[in-house]
Amino acid sequence: MGALVTDRVPKSLEQRLEDCDDHLLFLKEAHERHQKEHFRYKQMAAELRVLAAGTGTNKPLLLDLMDESQFEYRVAPYQSDSLGVIPIVRVDQLDQYDAVLDRATKAQRKDNAEEFKKAIEERERLVRDVPLREFIEHTVAAVILGSTWTWKDLILNVAQQMGSAHEDDSVVPELEKARTFRVSGPRPLTSMPTHVRFLGEVAGIVLRAGKAFLEERDAARDFKARHSL
Repeated sequence: MGALVTDRVPKSLEQRLEDCDDHLLFLKEAHERHQKEHFRYKQMAAELRVLAAGTGTNKPLLLDLMDESQFEYRVAPYQSDSLGVIPIVRVDQLDQYDAVLDRATKAQRKDNAEEFKKAIEERERLVRDVPLREFIEHTVAAVILGSTWTWKDLILNVAQQMGSAHEDDSVVPELEKARTFRVSGPRPLTSMPTHVRFLGEVAGIVLRAGKAFLEERDAARDFKARHSL
């Protein structure tokens, strides 16, 4: 058997855009089915890892292409079916955010309108729209068993421990907690494991960003998507 060839040929921009288009389609198919087929979270995590949460030598395909094209997609606080409006808070500002909420609650109880207004204004400065990369890499997805996870943490841990990159015979305690704890939404059929719902939410955001990016490439006449998102 001959020696392995170690030199690698870089992909063209066209090839990388085609890859991105394909992976967005795979993510869309898993996202559309995960509400009734919860096991589709494995596919969502795998595709999110490729598109938005690369690690080591594997880069986040969609995020890198967006950066190279100087295309910015901003994520604003969004509506979740079961939890209402989800704030977007950076991990390094979470303690400050919690303190502001505590001040607002206490001011409201004491009927202190001026202090309540100040706390809400400060909250608004902490909760804002952010670029997609910042949203994935630096904002809070969940606090589980005292650990604060970014969206990237969630995607990579699920992808690498629960069946996309490979199936581990054990998982970190936070994932086990998220796997077994079920959150009921406003309708009985919306009950599902927490990590599945969270992955569905971030998958929807990445799909919208990917669609907007490919539409912009099409408008610039430098790439025509093959799939309908």
